[in-house]
Amino acid sequence: MVSTQDQMGRRAALTVLGAAGAVSVCGIQGCGDDGSGSALPTAATDVGAVSDFTAPVFKLLNTNLIVGRDNMGFFALSAICPHEQCVVRFRNPASDGSSTDGSTSCPCHASRFTAEGAVVSGPSPGPLRPLGVRITNGRVFVDPSITGVTTATRTMA
Repeated sequence: MVSTQDQMGRRAALTVLGAAGAVSVCGIQGCGDDGSGSALPTAATDVGAVSDFTAPVFKLLNTNLIVGRDNMGFFALSAICPHEQCVVRFRNPASDGSSTDGSTSCPCHASRFTAEGAVVSGPSPGPLRPLGVRITNGRVFVDPSITGVTTATRTMA
């Protein structure tokens, strides 16, 4: 028979192992702003030439930005999951890492998102954050200083 003290010792050990596993996953996956590049830019970021984006296309850039182009124009989303700040990945990536359907999932806790960033399944408490896009001299910039951006906002080239 196992004593209560032995059971408590096993629980404590499993708790420590579970916490160590979580730290290990976050270190590999890039949870939160831990220096792994999962923080959003604070200034406009050049993400490429307009010609680099042939609609429909979605690209995961700078490890934390999703830039898409559809028939209505350019748009951008944060690739940081609102649940635990892990960086989402495309569910159906092409060989070059881009996507034509834009659906994403979080590798940490399996939240799934549509191409527009809406939550398909949790535990994420909300959608991916929309970000502003501007086109200057044939270049696409994701610009967090642009306000009033929604998932329906598009910027024409």
